[in-house]
Amino acid sequence: MATQPLYQSYNPPVPFPPKPDSCVGASKGAAAVAVNRAVAKLPPVVRDATLDEITIAEQAAAAIRQAHLSLTPAYVSAFLKWGAAASALATESASDQESSERLDVLLESMDTLSETPSGNLADLVFKTYVLALEATDSSCFGPMRETSRDEDSLVENLGYAAYRDIRNLDPLPAMLDQLGAAGWRLSTSTVAYTRSIGDAITGAFTRAIAGAGEANADIGHFGADPHAAWLADRNRAQATINAADETLTDEAADALSTYTVKRDLEISKTPATTRDGVLAKLALIAQISLEGWEPNMDWCASALVDAQRVAGVGSLAGAVEERHRDMAA
Repeated sequence: MATQPLYQSYNPPVPFPPKPDSCVGASKGAAAVAVNRAVAKLPPVVRDATLDEITIAEQAAAAIRQAHLSLTPAYVSAFLKWGAAASALATESASDQESSERLDVLLESMDTLSETPSGNLADLVFKTYVLALEATDSSCFGPMRETSRDEDSLVENLGYAAYRDIRNLDPLPAMLDQLGAAGWRLSTSTVAYTRSIGDAITGAFTRAIAGAGEANADIGHFGADPHAAWLADRNRAQATINAADETLTDEAADALSTYTVKRDLEISKTPATTRDGVLAKLALIAQISLEGWEPNMDWCASALVDAQRVAGVGSLAGAVEERHRDMAA
């Protein structure tokens, strides 16, 4: 065509050199060696798990940690047995015989729960949650059904009413609801949890039973510092109080206030072992000041001692009271 030049020099494209493989997992550098060694030390339940299985197991571990914080020791034991049995029954089984055996274990765990006296408000809240699941014909491991199957059923209506009353008194019911819902979502089933998802949840509870402690239930972060979780729980309770409407009774508000005080004491008096723990202790002091209260000087000293020990920052040299200065020794 007339618009084309009569002559164009031919410059064949020069191929780009192949990019080096910068994937850490494929390299043999120090980082890859460290990662491979760390992975090799993980228990098989973590090393061989899928991302969904790890996610749901971590969520179950978080609920177990909350149970250790909220419930009395006797109820922690009952909670773990119920969680293992209920999640197992909610999981697909190989035969009717297996389902029947799982049901027997769940009924036994519920007998234990019914026979164990509540030692504090959180115990009563958890027992009521399990009762509400049964009354509303929800899945045995949750979550609560969103709508009633029979609006004229007095038992179902009482179950929903009880759930509405307790859900702001302790974080555990909401965490269990979220865990149960996540199990169904990841299983993409309306009949039963898939084996992999159900076993991941049940495994978190059975490991906690075997280890008699929350650290064994947490497959990813053994012995994690609890201060940040405590502060989050405390702030949720405080937010509920601040946003209270006519549905929050005076009794419920008093219970939430007691709960925040309990968390404040746990955060301030328990030594922090990580930077996040130190940050949570310092954040609590700042929040209390902004809420119009004078911070407790013992709490301030405790936070500074932890900051020095964990992060190497802060000083007690200028403390007014000698006993606080001595804490730095």
